[in-house]
Amino acid sequence: MKKIIVPVLVALVTIPAAANTEIKLAKPVQLKADGKLIDVGEDTSYAGPLVADVDEDGKKDLIVTSISGVFRWYRNVSDKKEPVYKHQGHWKVRGEPLRLKNW
Repeated sequence: MKKIIVPVLVALVTIPAAANTEIKLAKPVQLKADGKLIDVGEDTSYAGPLVADVDEDGKKDLIVTSISGVFRWYRNVSDKKEPVYKHQGHWKVRGEPLRLKNW
């Protein structure tokens, strides 16, 4: 039986141990694939990134979806510490692009 992986983006929240603990987040970065900024393009907005080892090679890949419900796959062709992404096209199931309807 062939397994099908359907990524689901889950927001995790860490509650500080003490009320006076300050939470610091790193500055946002713009990710690139194939040397160009990743842009959801015609999908206009609401990009939803997911980082996971989807091809089971030990490196974290990137899946990006948007309001259109189409999933784009970016394979990490470098290493765990400094990922370099290569666009692999739309995530496909049985040869067809996976699309989840939002509305």
